[in-house]
Amino acid sequence: MREIKFRAWDKKCGIMRLWDWIWEQEFPFAGKKDGYDFEGIFVDPDCIIMQYIGMQDENKKEFYEGDIFIGKDADGKKSQWEIKWIAGGFQADRGESDYTLEMTHWAGFELEIIGNVYENPELLEKKE
Repeated sequence: MREIKFRAWDKKCGIMRLWDWIWEQEFPFAGKKDGYDFEGIFVDPDCIIMQYIGMQDENKKEFYEGDIFIGKDADGKKSQWEIKWIAGGFQADRGESDYTLEMTHWAGFELEIIGNVYENPELLEKKE
């Protein structure tokens, strides 16, 4: 079973907040205000929440929604992908047409996180 945890992009401060920070905040929750108990919904318009997907790259760095990684397939070809929540699951999106792969496809392949969509938006720019 994978660990359930999150991180948050703090739009106001321009930094990534980790699980411990989210847990300790006293942000309002839908229907609750004291503590994070998973019964409420995290509500903060200045934060974008991303979930840990239960995988790590070759450097033991954890994958979250919004991460950008380089994947090396069975043929040795490298390509860049973004992790998104699509159709009820974590998908790797290359940003080309409608082609995505379930993240489970990548189990056993060489993967390296090179950034994320918030701290490294330049990685999403199309290469000519």
